[in-house]
Amino acid sequence: TMDSPSVIESNGENYVTPNKLFEEIRRNDTCPLDDLPDEIETYIATIQPKLCGKLMKELSSFLPLIKFNEREKIFGSKVEGGGDTCHICAEEDCCCYKNSKPLGHLRRIRRRVQEVGVVNPSNDSDLAGSNHDNNNEPPKKRKKGKNNSSNQTSSSLQLDILIGSAEFIDHLLNNNTSNEKAVKLKSVIERYKLNLIKEILPGRPAKSNSELKEWNKTNWWPSLYFEKQSTEYKLNDLEISSEEEWGIMRKGMVAAIEDAKRVVNDDIFKEDFSVGAVVVCPRTETFISTAYDELGAIVEENCKHSNMKEADVKHLIIGNPLNTPVMFALQGISRKERIAAMGLGMNSESFRKSQYLCTGYDIYLTKEPGVFESMALVHSRVRRVVFGCNSFDDGGLGGSPETLIHSLPGTNHKYRAFRCIQVESNDLYTECKKL
Repeated sequence: TMDSPSVIESNGENYVTPNKLFEEIRRNDTCPLDDLPDEIETYIATIQPKLCGKLMKELSSFLPLIKFNEREKIFGSKVEGGGDTCHICAEEDCCCYKNSKPLGHLRRIRRRVQEVGVVNPSNDSDLAGSNHDNNNEPPKKRKKGKNNSSNQTSSSLQLDILIGSAEFIDHLLNNNTSNEKAVKLKSVIERYKLNLIKEILPGRPAKSNSELKEWNKTNWWPSLYFEKQSTEYKLNDLEISSEEEWGIMRKGMVAAIEDAKRVVNDDIFKEDFSVGAVVVCPRTETFISTAYDELGAIVEENCKHSNMKEADVKHLIIGNPLNTPVMFALQGISRKERIAAMGLGMNSESFRKSQYLCTGYDIYLTKEPGVFESMALVHSRVRRVVFGCNSFDDGGLGGSPETLIHSLPGTNHKYRAFRCIQVESNDLYTECKKL
């Protein structure tokens, strides 16, 4: 066992912190918010509250506030004159995509309260008192909700409405008079008597909750906060506790090492199947399947139903290129599912819920899975893959350059991948390296 946790610095693609046994392998994608400017020049206009609903509806029909990841959905799939028809103005080769700026993180309306001083030469109580003195009549009751004191301020509510980015609006009004969108905009400005004012607003959503609070303190334009898209949220959400890392994750890797050693002791299999593979249920912390157990079950099953000798069966298994420790571990799960189905029936509810073999399971390997194995793990819906050493020939989780099967864009499932921190003080890594 290790006397002390290993310490290694982060190297870009992999995220490592001190006192760690494992490092996570992530696609080196930039945060989409990083490509957006911190500030953007916009046009706003001040309106009366009674105009708000109608004007908002009209503006949204041809000048929607689009989010940074929805531009193609709103304006069409082609970029800058690709011949596709714009979904907004119904024109081909329009300028909408090129000149529009993502403002979907901003609310359309900002409430503005102006304090207006009102000076009353006399108040109701004085008038009431004089009437009482002169006419011997009781003082009139004050109307509820009215502020009758002198030198008080009354509130006049006005709203600021966001029209669009200054660049886009200027482009429509100055350079594209025949465009349907420009015609509609000019009509709206004229009918609602809008006075467009330039104002600098946030060019992107807040990257963290603390940044959003800072914006709110200065009473900047109200902004939406996409917490789950922020780097802060992702790092916190993906962080693994020391208890988990030094508990079930270490146990799983130790089990994979033991599984590999069992194979190494087999004279026939040791050259081809010297990789340990163990499937673990993290919820119950139990071992569900191992490669060597499934290998033994296959050999026993074939010897039982044929006249072949054990050695011949083993050589036959080696001859199949699809037979790998990873696939054996997955087949072990499938075997248990079949046994369960035999008692319950193939149409039973519990069997149909388990069509994906490894939903919620983790798999521990002494060596990085190959490309086809990594894709098989995608299809099995595994939760995590944890391995000891890289496979630089055909590794599917970063061993081969630019190959990160577990986080391929467009796939219907992604899983997290970890490897042992590759330093000699990490006993898990050194044991996997020996194998």
